[in-house]
Amino acid sequence: MKETKISQKSVTVKNWKYGFSWGKDPRGYGLWWFESQDSEAQFTHRGLYSEAKREAIKWAASRGFSVIAVLP
Repeated sequence: MKETKISQKSVTVKNWKYGFSWGKDPRGYGLWWFESQDSEAQFTHRGLYSEAKREAIKWAASRGFSVIAVLP
């Protein structure tokens, strides 16, 4: 597991997997899953997508992940 912290602004959130599966961009309320680019770690958050994305970015930055993906 990576231990290097990075800036929250340098974290990229990709949603192509979600879009490919559901045919639309992520939005609204639900149980949201995110994973690191190398699938090394996952993060979940129940609530609005905007809140989940914000918390996932904090999580990723604290663990040194620069790219995360929204899972379908």
